[in-house]
Amino acid sequence: MTIPLRDVCAASPLLLGLFVAGESLAATCQPISGDVDLTQMIDVDYVAEPDRYLGTAQADLVFTCDSGATITTVTPSLLGMRYVRDITDRGAAYELASGSPLFMFSARASACDWVEENPGDPPVWWCNEAEQPIGNTFRDGQPGDLYAYGLSGEVRVTLVVDIYSRGGGMTDVPMRNVGFTTTQWNTFNGRHNLNIGVRFRAQTCAVAARDVVLDPIDIMDLHTQGSGGEMPFEMAVTCAAAGRPLSLEMLDANDPNNVNSWLVPATGSSTTGVALQLMHNGAPLQLHQQWVQGSTGTGTVQVPFSARYLHTSDPLAPGAIRAEATLLANYN
Repeated sequence: MTIPLRDVCAASPLLLGLFVAGESLAATCQPISGDVDLTQMIDVDYVAEPDRYLGTAQADLVFTCDSGATITTVTPSLLGMRYVRDITDRGAAYELASGSPLFMFSARASACDWVEENPGDPPVWWCNEAEQPIGNTFRDGQPGDLYAYGLSGEVRVTLVVDIYSRGGGMTDVPMRNVGFTTTQWNTFNGRHNLNIGVRFRAQTCAVAARDVVLDPIDIMDLHTQGSGGEMPFEMAVTCAAAGRPLSLEMLDANDPNNVNSWLVPATGSSTTGVALQLMHNGAPLQLHQQWVQGSTGTGTVQVPFSARYLHTSDPLAPGAIRAEATLLANYN
């Protein structure tokens, strides 16, 4: 079969037209939000196990894109952050300061708009988010790919800062400038300025109340020895998190300003010349003064004390004595 020459000639412009049209599908994305600040003090719960997710912060750069968006790049430029390790299936993790939790940087791209699902229905906010590879986190100073396939119109580049436990004891870090990330699209770019800090939420320790009853003591023995009848006991302290410095403080329930090692007699006491003295680690325990007991555990910590009779400067008289104390437990 012979193909007329005019048909062959007519096909060439058509092929050329398809080629040119294909080139015009390359997306042009321009920032419309300007640079944005991710400024946040991030509150998290303490978790002792390493590589456990603690919290997140995020902010959006907004671009307007032609159809056919494909890939952009995000480059972190971190200030004063140090690479610590890779977290399995996630990527590079950085510390904000020595002893801080670990920070990871990733992003997602989405196009959102009000959509009428059915004719006459109220419009709903719907987002089409481009799928990202697993573990697509960014490394300091290295451009990383961000997929934006199929997105057009108002496209949001959401920078995500995830926080993970480094394991063991960790500390709060005040908010400060830690650098920025640059999203580069064609000849246009936008920047996330990073001002972040981390703060652990206040968590309490529960102290179980208990009664301690000392055996009776002969008044003459107390007069001769100055003290006696020592009775050991333990206080159970249960905290919500492990591996945190535990501080304890004992207060006189009937005189919060008492800074001695003996307690003021409570209502119902009938003796004179006698006080109840608290002991810790074999020595008199000064009231109203914190001490570091160690670290919190995953369960209940038993803190050892003892109490004994103490002869004061007043004349001794037989009778009964009662006293009350409050144990405060704090951890950071």
